[in-house]
Amino acid sequence: MVSMKIENYEGLSITNRSRTTNVATLTFASAHGFVSGDTVRITDVGGSDYNTDSATITVTSTTTFTYPNVGSNEGTTGDTTGLVYEHFIWSNNPQVYDRALKSNNTVKEIPYGSTHILISNGALKPVPIYFSGHFFGTSKRVYLNSLGSHIFDKQLKKLYFGSDRFGLCFGDDLKETNTGQKTNFIDYVGNLIMPITILQGNTQRSDIYNGAAWTTGTVVNAGEYWTFIEKIVMVLDGSGSAGDTITIRDNSSHGIKITLNAYSENDVLTLYLVKVNNIGTSELVTTEYWYCDQDGTKAKRVTNSADKGMNLILQQGENVNTLGFTFAGTGGVKTYAVYFRDGYLY
Repeated sequence: MVSMKIENYEGLSITNRSRTTNVATLTFASAHGFVSGDTVRITDVGGSDYNTDSATITVTSTTTFTYPNVGSNEGTTGDTTGLVYEHFIWSNNPQVYDRALKSNNTVKEIPYGSTHILISNGALKPVPIYFSGHFFGTSKRVYLNSLGSHIFDKQLKKLYFGSDRFGLCFGDDLKETNTGQKTNFIDYVGNLIMPITILQGNTQRSDIYNGAAWTTGTVVNAGEYWTFIEKIVMVLDGSGSAGDTITIRDNSSHGIKITLNAYSENDVLTLYLVKVNNIGTSELVTTEYWYCDQDGTKAKRVTNSADKGMNLILQQGENVNTLGFTFAGTGGVKTYAVYFRDGYLY
C-alpha cells in the first residue's frame, strides 16, 4: 500500500546548487522558512541527480540547507529551475479517512409543491475530509508535530491518496485523543478542507497556443473524469490601455472574460484555478477561485455573458486545443500556456 502524503501545493524556487562529499547544498533568494529535520521533495533541478522524492534536511542558514545526496563534487552553480516541496509522509497510514463527494448543487424544497428548485454552477463547493489514526515509537511526538505544522499552515496542500493523484486541500483541525494505557502510542483525529472536490493527477500537463497554432496539439485529459484547467499564463504583446479584454472559453460552454489594466510589451497575465492571497501585512488569508494576476496586480474577471459559468474544464479524453481565446483591444497576446492535470473521482 502506498503511504499517504501531504505536500505543499506550490514549490519554493532555488537559486544555486552545490555538492561536496555526497552532501548537497541548495540556496534560495530569500528566507526559506525550513527547520532541520523537515522532509522535502526536490524536483526539476538542473543537475537531475539532485532530485529526490524525499530527503531530510539540515538548515545551515536562513537561505540554505543541506541533505544527503550521492554524486560528484560540484561547486556553486546557478540553478533557477529547481523546486522544493515540504511534505509529510505518514509513518503508518490513518486507519480511517472519510471523504465526501459533493455536487455543486443547492436544492430548494417547495412544501406541498410538485417541483423542486435546483440551483447549480456558480462558485465551487469546498468539502471536508476527516481522518484518524495513530503514531507509535520514540518519534511519535515528532510525527504528530510535523503533521500539525501542515494542518495549521496557511498554504494550499496536496493530499496524496496514491502515487499518481491528490486532492487539493488546506488544514482545519488536528486533535490528540486519549490513548488510555497505550503509552507508546499517540492517537489523533483531524480534518482538512478540499476547495476542489475532484482528485487531480500528479503529472501536470500543458500546451502553448501562439494565436495561430498549438505547440503539440495532442495533449488530452487522460484521467477517468473531467478536470479543471489549473492555470493559464498569458504573455501580452505590445502595449494597451485599461479596458482591453481577453475571453477564454472551453468546449462545455464555460467562459471567463478578463478586463486588463494598462499593460506593456511582455507583461504577464496569470489565471489560477485557486490561489491563496495575503491581505496586506496582516495574518488574514483568503482563497479565491479563478484569481487573475497581471504582473502582481489583480485583474477583473467575470463570467462571459454568453456562457453558463466560469469553471473552465476539460472532459475526459478532451484535447486542450478545444479551448478558445478572443482578444479585444489595442495590444494583443503572444502566447497562452495552459496547464491542467488528469481528473479522477477516486
